[in-house]
Amino acid sequence: MKNSTVNLLLKIIKKKFTNSIKLNNKYKSKLWNFAQQMILLIIWVILWQIFYLSVNNDIIIANPYSVFCKIIDLIFISCTAWPKIFISTLRTLCGFFLAIVFSITIAFVTNLSKFIKYFLNPLIHIIKTTPIACFIILALIWVPSFWIPSFISFLIAFPILYSNILKGVASVEPNLIEMSKVFRFSRWNKMKMIYFPAIKPHFFSSCVSGIGLAWKSGISAEVISNSRNSIGMEIYFSQVHLNTINLFAWTIIIAFFSSILEKIVLKGIFRNYA
Repeated sequence: MKNSTVNLLLKIIKKKFTNSIKLNNKYKSKLWNFAQQMILLIIWVILWQIFYLSVNNDIIIANPYSVFCKIIDLIFISCTAWPKIFISTLRTLCGFFLAIVFSITIAFVTNLSKFIKYFLNPLIHIIKTTPIACFIILALIWVPSFWIPSFISFLIAFPILYSNILKGVASVEPNLIEMSKVFRFSRWNKMKMIYFPAIKPHFFSSCVSGIGLAWKSGISAEVISNSRNSIGMEIYFSQVHLNTINLFAWTIIIAFFSSILEKIVLKGIFRNYA
């Protein structure tokens, strides 16, 4: 009896010890990856400083230290960046989630009807191949200025999401559909047990590329449409006043919040449904 109890305790201790080693190795790998990224960032900043000193012109290229101070001022001291970041992000997400709803709906409809699929193919091709600037100029006529970035984000994300979701829907095996008819699955069970597993990999891969493109295209739309209280408006004023420091600062903020947005939307929310 004593031997069995001792063996059980030893197994528990060994399990906890091995789990702690795995966790330590996991944290070590994350720490090492972070250290590598920081080293590369420092190298790029040094190269930036060397290039700035060789050019010695604040209009052509900004001083890294001045850009860093400007970012600190915008984010932490004056905090003037936050309302603009919030509005730009809200517009992008509105267009992106609208693209998700439309792409899922139209993908299922076109899967049922080849005529609708062939009818929509030229439109999808035009959206994919036409430059963003053309749509932005058209949107200036069609859409209120506040919603132009959302409209452009929708147009850019929709073809990517639609084509990938359509592939997922088309990949469902006919045998599974016949089985669902035999067992009289409800529409919800058919979607949950047959279509969702087939769509998931295609859907999430398209979200990865779609959210970044929607963010960039939305800000481009803000620049051209002169949307008030937005990141694009700040970039436009930087160009008009030849304020390279402000332009570099906002460019870095855009890149940073783009990665944050991807992590929040994809790894934070969508991971729960993957």
